[in-house]
Amino acid sequence: MLLAGDSGISVPMMYNPDGSLHFSLRREPTLLTALGDALFGEHWPTRPSWFSDIVRDKRVYQYAHDVDWASGAVMLISELCNEAVGDWDSARFFLYAEETDFAARARRLGFRLRYVPEARVWHESGGSGRSPALYTLMYVNRMRYFEKYNSRLASIIFRGITVLHHVLRMDNPDMRATLRVVLRRSSWTELPHGDSLGDELEAAT
Repeated sequence: MLLAGDSGISVPMMYNPDGSLHFSLRREPTLLTALGDALFGEHWPTRPSWFSDIVRDKRVYQYAHDVDWASGAVMLISELCNEAVGDWDSARFFLYAEETDFAARARRLGFRLRYVPEARVWHESGGSGRSPALYTLMYVNRMRYFEKYNSRLASIIFRGITVLHHVLRMDNPDMRATLRVVLRRSSWTELPHGDSLGDELEAAT
């Protein structure tokens, strides 16, 4: 049953601990947005919207509007939307990309994800811990998400762009470690999952 027009998910404006705006709004990932982020990262923040997943135009954060998805740090989900979409797919997207997948499923049922700048929160990144393994998991889950909603060929290209992203940043040890995992798919199962999170957080502190 389509529920077009219902605002199933609402997200607030987010600030970093230093008071600066946190770029929490996202676009649905495509090959072009992935390529733009791989080539430019945080550089050229005013590049065209089709060349980045992250919404970096501060003007866009000043008014309420519908978005593809947003940071899952703070989300208000209606009971109707929650019941219709069902559980978060934490088995496939543990810790990262869960909110991306939930938003995609909600949109497919006709729900809207609404950005509400009047609601404001402060967000401290890394609350789930910091470690090379968790950093790698974030990129692997991005690939898992893309594979779920796109063709095999497009997914292969997306994985290649992810490789490029890390090759261009080989001076960073976390990038080198992630690149090795991205290239060896059999190692993806060794990344943190629900049962191992406690051990991973303890190791990260």
